[in-house]
Amino acid sequence: MHIWKHRGGKLHFTPWDLDMTFGQFPTCMDYGDPTLWIKFRPEWVSVMMGSPAFKARVVERWQELRAGELSDAAIFARLDAAQRVLGEAIKRNFVLWDIALITTSVPFHPVTNYAEEDAAVRRWIALRTSFMDAHISEL
Repeated sequence: MHIWKHRGGKLHFTPWDLDMTFGQFPTCMDYGDPTLWIKFRPEWVSVMMGSPAFKARVVERWQELRAGELSDAAIFARLDAAQRVLGEAIKRNFVLWDIALITTSVPFHPVTNYAEEDAAVRRWIALRTSFMDAHISEL
């Protein structure tokens, strides 16, 4: 997490390490499994989650967001909108950078084209949000 605030404003938490999301980087602390909480927590997060009032607000806020901007339908609509904006650039990207030829030292989930990657990400998001809905109060 990255924490920031404007002078006189509220504290904001921003997700960090986005290279470890959506099921990627499966060899590092279970990041790839959408049905597990990530076990690593900085000490300050553990302290904050030890507060019943803070924990209750986290659960409440998750439920608020899931009813609107973080519903699966809203998330997938944003993905669809981004893909419409990118349009032909997606195809050009994969002509230049053939996904089937990309190799890394980390075993990413296997895909051979953009449609498979898109489906894998959407599947992971649906599994993750469903897990979080069912287990958010266990944090």
